[in-house]
Amino acid sequence: MARKAGKAKVLTEQEFNRVLKLQESNIRTGKRNSLILYLSFYLGLRVKEIAGLKFGDVTNQDGSLKQEITLTVTKGSRIRQAYLTNPKLVASLNQHIKQHFDADNLFQMEHFLIVSERGSCFSPNSMQQLISRIYKEAGIEGASSHSGRRGFATSLINTGIDIRSVQHLLGHSNITTTARYIQEDPAKLQRIMAGFKPCQ
Repeated sequence: MARKAGKAKVLTEQEFNRVLKLQESNIRTGKRNSLILYLSFYLGLRVKEIAGLKFGDVTNQDGSLKQEITLTVTKGSRIRQAYLTNPKLVASLNQHIKQHFDADNLFQMEHFLIVSERGSCFSPNSMQQLISRIYKEAGIEGASSHSGRRGFATSLINTGIDIRSVQHLLGHSNITTTARYIQEDPAKLQRIMAGFKPCQ
């Protein structure tokens, strides 16, 4: 699918699976990186939002996942909700959580969810660079840290979700911003026209 100039590439299912498969072979950081991709593709989170997540944002004190999470580190400081319903995202989060109970089986709610190999948190810029590097290593040209967010919006629209709901899930204050995220699909437009019957 052709990519408009200036817009991040929307990955096909095959490309996304290729990126994930490459991460599976990375023993040190593959699981962490896969979780980052899931947060991007299945929640439509910005890099700032992914980098700012803490364990307490997504889990209860016992380590169990929340179904609805509140995002506070957002663009324009507009608080919004996200929903942990995707099975792959939930499985990845649960696996990540189990690895972060300390020796006394305690859970540190204030710790950042995603950290570097050195244990430090990511800045939005360093998170952006990491995601771009993941795509580059997989040979995906034109993809960026915004690809998951655009793919999230496009998938919702293509499955019939109304644009107002998409606007809410993306946290946009203006619906025209949401409309710009929609990937034009020539095949879909052709199917629409094939079934179009004008009034006589």
